[in-house]
Amino acid sequence: MQEESIFPAAERIISDINAAFKKDPKLKDVDIVAVTLNENKSPVIVESHCLGLESWCVKHVYCHAYSRVMEARQQKRRKEDPERIGNLLTVALIINPDVSTMWNMRRELVMTSHLDPNSELHFTSVVLSRKPKSGDIFSYRRWLIKNVLMNDSPTNSSYLSDELHISTLAAERYSNNYHAWNHRMWCLGELLATLDADSSADLLASEWSMSRSWIATHVSDYSGFQYRQQVLSKILDICIERFQTESDKVLRINLQRFNYKLLSLVHLQAAAKPVILEKESIKNVKSKAEIQRSVSGGLCETVPGPALGSEGLDRSAGPTESDLLTPPPRPAAVWQEAHLDLLFKLLKYMKLSKVRLSALVVMTSMAGYAMAPAPFDPVTFTLCSVGTGLLSCSANAVNQYHEVPFDAQMARTRNRLLVCGNITPLHALGFAAVCGTAGASLLYCGVNGLTMWLGLSNLVLYTCIYTPMKRVSILNTWVGSVVGALPPLMGWSGCTGGALGAGAWVLAGVLYAWQFPHFNALSWNLRPEYSRAGYRMMSVNKLCRRTALRYTLAITALSCSAPLVDLTNTWFALESLPLNLYFSHLAWRFYKDSDSASSRKLFRFSLIHLPLLMLLMLANKHNWSNTKTQTETTPIETKPQPHRELDIVVTRKRVDNVL
Repeated sequence: MQEESIFPAAERIISDINAAFKKDPKLKDVDIVAVTLNENKSPVIVESHCLGLESWCVKHVYCHAYSRVMEARQQKRRKEDPERIGNLLTVALIINPDVSTMWNMRRELVMTSHLDPNSELHFTSVVLSRKPKSGDIFSYRRWLIKNVLMNDSPTNSSYLSDELHISTLAAERYSNNYHAWNHRMWCLGELLATLDADSSADLLASEWSMSRSWIATHVSDYSGFQYRQQVLSKILDICIERFQTESDKVLRINLQRFNYKLLSLVHLQAAAKPVILEKESIKNVKSKAEIQRSVSGGLCETVPGPALGSEGLDRSAGPTESDLLTPPPRPAAVWQEAHLDLLFKLLKYMKLSKVRLSALVVMTSMAGYAMAPAPFDPVTFTLCSVGTGLLSCSANAVNQYHEVPFDAQMARTRNRLLVCGNITPLHALGFAAVCGTAGASLLYCGVNGLTMWLGLSNLVLYTCIYTPMKRVSILNTWVGSVVGALPPLMGWSGCTGGALGAGAWVLAGVLYAWQFPHFNALSWNLRPEYSRAGYRMMSVNKLCRRTALRYTLAITALSCSAPLVDLTNTWFALESLPLNLYFSHLAWRFYKDSDSASSRKLFRFSLIHLPLLMLLMLANKHNWSNTKTQTETTPIETKPQPHRELDIVVTRKRVDNVL
């Protein structure tokens, strides 16, 4: 019954979408509009040459269109109306263009003249506005141009020129868009096949200049660098073809001059010292900049194209034939004195170790030590805190080492040290190894073995399981919460000598539950960046908000259970109740509103909630006075006093002598 009631509504929406394409041939954009309720209006919105589809109907319309298309595909003998199949395919591909079968069906309709190829180019350009990284769309456009449109007019290159613009728009909409740059490279190759030598040189020169401008504004877009490399390969292919002709001596000399400069640049870069150890003079930096400018900027001006001629060419500036047979000699390494700025290095190490996150880990470890029912030892407390902090620094450094290519794609992390090249990967791993070894040694020698094994387990769990799991499954959030719950256990174990009571697990449970509202609220506003970098987070669906609400309620329950395990007194359950209830209220608003404002409020309060909750626990610690009295009296009871026994013996001997 439900499917029968949805059927006419879905058909009407499909008809409205196709009518929008026919009425407005200048449509340029399509997207899903976030509307959760049906107000008895058409969910198809057309305004300013943009097509919008309300989100409440997307699921029903797509399921209906997909099922009808697949039925028509399976029953080929049964004659279906081609126009109806085309309408169904239009709606289905707007919602989900990554289905190759549907594009193949659309190819069949084009080959049977039921769809116009030029209209298809317009349709795919509209779909690309929503899914600019869809490889199936670019493949379909290449098929249209090469097998349909170019067959009618092989010399017409206007289609290929338009494709260069389309690929630029797609690359702008989605960074590191390999499919867009690959499509642009195909168009460039097709254009070069239809142009003469001089026009090809001009085209390559413009593409070289375009790629340079693109890289200047999209530093982390490695796909643009790959395209620039392929353009350079095309340029050198043309140079080699012209070099083989004996008549073109001028181009041969210019090519030799370019190769000589390129080899010199390569040897200069190979002889350079690492950035972190090198402080070059301004003169050396200027000389290298001039060489790079001459190679990159003058390549397309001097090598390809008709502008090359014997007029104005300084032949004496280039090397001789014998010089070109061997590469230029590698200059001797000149070592310069490097002044070690300890404060500058310390600031870099603090960024590498994520000092604020490490401080939070140390704080939770200190809370676990302070809440343990054992005498307070300041030496063990200090060693436990420092060892935990060093292991946290090691884990964060390894995490940044693994995520360099992904951090470069996110605005929040693209300025990290390893991404910018301020620290070499080997340097970062060396720092992590030193911190990890020192931290584990301090915990083992100064605290106890269980604390050390908990710290090493946390290090392995964070670097070897949680970090790679972020790109595999949304379960990484639960694994990361376990990482955040282990530091209190380390502090508790360090204080009690390796014993973990029920209070330790309640404290760890509070830290485990706190991770979810804190991280889910943070990741909600970073959904586009996580998606761009390929991280699989649950912030893209409703599970994120529901999980945050669930675990804020769990914090309230765990706080009420703390007096039951003699972790705190009963006053803590009452004093923490307003704090936890307000935390739950913010999580409820985040669950209902699901907007940036509610997520931001929840995240900011989570930063205040945890320290306040730990302070309340410490102020209401169970048997706080008894622990303090035991700490003060224990040294008097256990301290040996051999000098008093010696005084008694001496006094007895003197009395015997007198008698």
